[in-house]
Amino acid sequence: MNILYTKTSNIGQIKLKINEWFMFEENLKINSNYHIRYYLDFSTPIEKENNEEDNIEFVVGLPTINNIEKNELIKLEKTFSLSNLKENFINEQFSFQKFFNELKHEPNCIRVYNVGQALCCSIGHLCKKDHICHLCKRVPPIFYYDFGAPHGRDKHTYQKRINFCLGSKKNSIPIVLSHWHKDHWFGVHFERSALDCPWLVPEQECIGPHGIKLAYELKSRDKLNIWPSSKPSTTIDGITIFFCSPFFCSPIKKVQRKLHAHDTGLSILCEFKIGAEIDKFLLPGDNRYEVIPNDIKKLFEEGLDGLVATHHGGCYYSGIKCKSLIPTPNNNNNKQSKIVYSYGKNNSHNHPSYFQDYVGWANSENTEDVIDCVILANYKILEKIKLLL
Repeated sequence: MNILYTKTSNIGQIKLKINEWFMFEENLKINSNYHIRYYLDFSTPIEKENNEEDNIEFVVGLPTINNIEKNELIKLEKTFSLSNLKENFINEQFSFQKFFNELKHEPNCIRVYNVGQALCCSIGHLCKKDHICHLCKRVPPIFYYDFGAPHGRDKHTYQKRINFCLGSKKNSIPIVLSHWHKDHWFGVHFERSALDCPWLVPEQECIGPHGIKLAYELKSRDKLNIWPSSKPSTTIDGITIFFCSPFFCSPIKKVQRKLHAHDTGLSILCEFKIGAEIDKFLLPGDNRYEVIPNDIKKLFEEGLDGLVATHHGGCYYSGIKCKSLIPTPNNNNNKQSKIVYSYGKNNSHNHPSYFQDYVGWANSENTEDVIDCVILANYKILEKIKLLL
């Protein structure tokens, strides 16, 4: 029997048994009496749930949330963390080569899929006719970066189901998760086989009840690998995965606030070698540009050949707005650098709300304008195989 241990501000430690209903209720006496009710449903396995919404409910009673109530809410959310899954944290013995299936072919492209108001990318090959998946008849990616789908108010933006190649159970495609917001992993509710893929996920302070449910589901399948917040980065065959944090910036930034999920996620820098050239592409997820470590920024200080705008083209900073934080395009490639905005039409956040700040990125594409995906790759190769795409 899987057991979750949790603690709330008044109740103390209790045990949550998987496959049962639980309700936490606290009487908070501030200026008036009201309740915080916390409902958690572990009765339905994640792969059998309704494919539109998770069955977990997170309900806060009246009156409308104020600052005091938010503090209580934070206490409750902290009970759903990865701290009880220490055995799933990766260590020095963890083999990235094995995780990425030995990277048998050098990657040369990034696909940014049209998944509505969400994010899903893959790193792979433009064309490998000798490497076709016998299940879906497509060139499989090396791995996915996020596996998102829209939910709630934005579920209407998921206009078309994409035929994702996830491999077989014995040779499944890995998934790297940028952070634990649902629009970056909710694709599992449409593609159940993604639960059988190995996942590399970031350690974050508070992932909420939806995230912890996914984590335990992956753990039960022996597919959960947690990247500790103390590990800066790793590079394998030109792909650098790095942990974003103000504590990895130099000088170390003083943080006077609670760290947001956009301050502590995993991002990726791809350096594709094309002959004597090296093209550089940045996938920040939703991470703010200011928390990209300095040693990583130095790798693209001369500009990028491609960028997937952080946070769907929305807010990219905390505190004071500073456009200089935005990475610049590489002006040495005949101005072929491309920026991609991943968002859904008529989304509830008005994304991409900060696209006008990306000065210099004249070549842009939006995922909502394409049927399947936007491709980032060396522009010379794209021109040569345009007919094949």
